[in-house]
Amino acid sequence: MQKLLLLIAISLNILTFGQKMNYKIIPTPQKIKVNSNKIFTLKNELTINFDKKNLVNKSTITKTLKSCLLNKNTMSNFQSDKELADINLILITDFDSELNIPKNFIEEAYHLEISDKNISVRALTSKGIYYGVLTLCQIIESAKSKKLAQLEIVDYPDMKFRGISDDISRGQVSTLKNFKRIIRFISEYKMNTYMPYMEDLIQFDKYPEIGKGRGALSKNEIKEIVKFAEEHFVEVIPIFQTLGHYENILSQSEFIELADWSGAASLDVTNPKTYSFLENLLKEIFELFPSKYFHIGADESYDVGYGNSRKLVEETDLATVHAEHYKKVYDICKENGKEVMMYGDMILDNPGILDKISDDIIIVNWKYFPRFNYTSTRTFNKHNFPYIVSPSVWNFNAAFPENFLAVPNIQTFIEDGLRNNSLGMLNSSWGDYGAETFREYNLYGYAWSAQCAWNIAESNILSFNNSFFKQFFGTEPNSVKKIFDELNNPVNQMVWNNVWRNPLLGYRKQDWRQYKFPELSKFYGMLENNEILQNVNKLRRTASKNKGFIDLLEFTGKLKNWFILKQEAMILLSDALDSIEIDYEKLNNLVKQNIQILTELKTEYSTLWKRTNKEDNLWMIEDKFTRMIENFEDIKKQADKKNIRLPLLQSKWIYLPSNDEKFIWRADFRKVLNIDDEILKAQLQIIGHTFARLFVNGKEIDSVYTKRSGSLWVEQQRVKLLDIKEYLCEGENEIILEAKNYYNQKTPGVNVYGRIITESDTIMISSNEDWQVRETSDDEWTKVELRENRLEIIEPDLDKNRKSWIER
Repeated sequence: MQKLLLLIAISLNILTFGQKMNYKIIPTPQKIKVNSNKIFTLKNELTINFDKKNLVNKSTITKTLKSCLLNKNTMSNFQSDKELADINLILITDFDSELNIPKNFIEEAYHLEISDKNISVRALTSKGIYYGVLTLCQIIESAKSKKLAQLEIVDYPDMKFRGISDDISRGQVSTLKNFKRIIRFISEYKMNTYMPYMEDLIQFDKYPEIGKGRGALSKNEIKEIVKFAEEHFVEVIPIFQTLGHYENILSQSEFIELADWSGAASLDVTNPKTYSFLENLLKEIFELFPSKYFHIGADESYDVGYGNSRKLVEETDLATVHAEHYKKVYDICKENGKEVMMYGDMILDNPGILDKISDDIIIVNWKYFPRFNYTSTRTFNKHNFPYIVSPSVWNFNAAFPENFLAVPNIQTFIEDGLRNNSLGMLNSSWGDYGAETFREYNLYGYAWSAQCAWNIAESNILSFNNSFFKQFFGTEPNSVKKIFDELNNPVNQMVWNNVWRNPLLGYRKQDWRQYKFPELSKFYGMLENNEILQNVNKLRRTASKNKGFIDLLEFTGKLKNWFILKQEAMILLSDALDSIEIDYEKLNNLVKQNIQILTELKTEYSTLWKRTNKEDNLWMIEDKFTRMIENFEDIKKQADKKNIRLPLLQSKWIYLPSNDEKFIWRADFRKVLNIDDEILKAQLQIIGHTFARLFVNGKEIDSVYTKRSGSLWVEQQRVKLLDIKEYLCEGENEIILEAKNYYNQKTPGVNVYGRIITESDTIMISSNEDWQVRETSDDEWTKVELRENRLEIIEPDLDKNRKSWIER
């Protein structure tokens, strides 16, 4: 009986000790055996043995280990000899066959052993040693004391490629310091690939206007990023578009001749100059990035076939035109020793491409909605194309990443990829429409994808959250879990298009980007579930790491409080628009609060942006704050008069009439004005559908030719408010707009609004049924056709010289 009681006591002691030694490692190792009955004690000073001659990036490895030991008040004494030390980093020529490490992954595998006498990390490569050291550091940091349980870990990844794509083309462009932080972060979670997405964000010698004023990376910056990544066992593979998403470049007059049509986001595949241009760009890029891989982009090239390439597509088909272009770009890459990667969406839309392109192209297969299975993985696997699954952190839509979509998307897509022979995983972040969501918020999704791509079988989001939050903030995760739970709740989803929407327009119509809640349910749900700031204060008191991240959470909590306040004002405004009597004093108080808080948020946001990003492009987000403040200032003026009205542009969309199915691509619109006395001021706003060039009295003034885009920089150019005073004269004046149409409408259309102030009169100009139109210069002028346009366009403020804004 005594022996039995002793055995039970020993077992309980081992169990209790084992619970304390229940290390949470991200990503979870493939095989781990723990014997809590034996321990290794971290002394005040440890000797560390490493292969000084053959270990690559030894500075990174030794600094990583030294830093984590120092956090446990343990000094490091590094040596380079063959005698066993306290910690031994050992390069070997082969793993013991009994470890059963798959041959495909031996280059990144490691074998970690902690005995009661010493610690050893064995690997075939320096990268394997680094990964073993990272695991050891997580074990050391998670230990509550200096005692480590005896254990053995055999570890290797599930996937070859494990990385992120980082969109820097539409808003936030990291400082060099922040680029390094992101790369260090993903490397610490054993990711090996960093793909910066750069539409126009490289400073080119041959084309210095590209990326000018937008934070484009210099060649020295790129070289430093690549070098730092190499030192952390991360390969930098550039993503640079070669067909679509060219609007940032093609919206510049210098490059418009390379567009498929004026305003297109796609290059003209019929123009030989396109390929000379691409070759010049790509050769400069190839020199900067030593990786053998190059990602040619090639997604969402929807403008092909509507302009100069229309005839070519009609003679063949869209698949053939795309495939022929891909072949030309492929040849440029191959001639320069590069293996080609490309996005797969246009291939899935036009599957005939698969039989027309080389099957050594690695397809980046992006799908962002969570599913139990993804047909695209089977498509590429069936056709024997190497491919990578690409889920998303869902940072492109709302003020906080929509992790309720991202988390299952990442996990299920990787699972399906593994079932269908995917080479790896590339987790995508995007910066649509200004990229105002803080990029630091992506780190959580990056780490989760690192876990899933390394060991999908042991990927559990609840366990991951406990481990990640504790590691990231250096404290128990209770407060941060509550913050993330609140922000991850779909009811608290702050979609940017609703955040920035004019308050008089009500909620934006829900689309694929929004979780479909009744508006009132969402409003009251946000009111009832609103404890972010309280939990931020608790977290701030206990966190020992990444305290700057807490400032971002605090800002988002404040933004949510303002968004609730905005919705309160919207409820009153909606009633007023419906002719329901409202409390105007209450409305005025709400308006004043909105203006005050928005002004404070604008300042705080700018400060947070500049901590980690270049200042370029910040003005576009500051402009969103300014516009919202001005919206409320306009509402205040209306409220003072108790006359609330919609702020929509009143001028009509006018088109060339069409009585058949014939596609007509150009037309002229005309208005004749008589001015009787001296002109003091003259403004004219033009919007095209999709292109419009303005002439006043025979002189060309300006043109608009950009269209709806994911680039806020391009979006700013869709509307132009022009000073036309010097082109007008007393007497008869002729205004002509040459318009061109490429798709969506059978005929071209324009919208015009303006004002001429003379000494004795104010003449308003508005496109309406009084305008005239003709198809060609040989035709007679005839009446225009008025049509509804789905765009919601805010009226301009001519007194402030503020042009219209097209709501998203």
